[in-house]
Amino acid sequence: MYGSQFARLLELSDHADFNAPIMRQLPERYRSLFNEGCSEAIAKTSPVRVSDAIEQDDGAIELYRAAFVPLAGPVHSSAQLVFGTFNRRIGPKVWAADIRSERSLYQWGGTARSA
Repeated sequence: MYGSQFARLLELSDHADFNAPIMRQLPERYRSLFNEGCSEAIAKTSPVRVSDAIEQDDGAIELYRAAFVPLAGPVHSSAQLVFGTFNRRIGPKVWAADIRSERSLYQWGGTARSA
């Protein structure tokens, strides 16, 4: 499930397709971000923050950040729910050599690790 603001931000349909996994509905460039963030939050059973930069085809830089929070569910359920937030900003064009793209995953307390 996702809201209308999220749909607009990622240029998704206004109505989520509940028959298809969310990963198939996301733009390909964000799939690993959401997969890693959700997996990390579930594994650690605590909120996780993620940030990175992507160079677009036209040379502009897309900066993004996200947070993933695992939600409590039935104890022995195979379905794991994660609540998340996502934000992005397009920056000015730069030379590819100036980009240091290293995804960072942050535990809610501040420690970072590179992904």
